[in-house]
Amino acid sequence: MHHISTRKEADKQMREMIENVFDDVAVDILYGVSAIGTKFCVYRVNMESGYIEPEAIPDDPIRVKDTAPAVRWELDVMTIEGRKRLLEVVGHIKTMCGPL
Repeated sequence: MHHISTRKEADKQMREMIENVFDDVAVDILYGVSAIGTKFCVYRVNMESGYIEPEAIPDDPIRVKDTAPAVRWELDVMTIEGRKRLLEVVGHIKTMCGPL
């Protein structure tokens, strides 16, 4: 969590997984969760536009750049706020998948 390279790799993996399943998704919004320890980041993809949140930060080939800021993993599953957010995501997924 403290290293730029760890967060950068986690972000890269999430975006690659999203691309891998994109054509097979039958709901309007695709969610993904990247967890590092108890901290997590929620990824949200609008399947119509292809827009991914959080937005990608382009790398810089000549200087060190934090392309996946630690603040993205500020939610903690061990806190009330973190559990609430995770349950909101699960609830939305259940609602979307109900008609399937």
